[in-house]
Amino acid sequence: MTSNDEELAAIYGPAAAFSEHQRGERVRYQINGFNYTGESIWVAAADNVKGKHLPLHYIVTPDPPNGLVDVILPSDVQA
Repeated sequence: MTSNDEELAAIYGPAAAFSEHQRGERVRYQINGFNYTGESIWVAAADNVKGKHLPLHYIVTPDPPNGLVDVILPSDVQA
């Protein structure tokens, strides 16, 4: 694991061992009925956050980059 991987894991949680889409992959996704594209920068494993279950999720930098990331679920990704 590189230092960048360690930083991302500290921020977003441990990396998922298996996922349909991989880190560095471009994805098309939908949030609140709007379509976006972006690059997956981290695939986080399912985890409990503040007592709530959070399933596997992708951390995506949207196009064009705006300094923020989108946190999306596999169900948000479009084929």
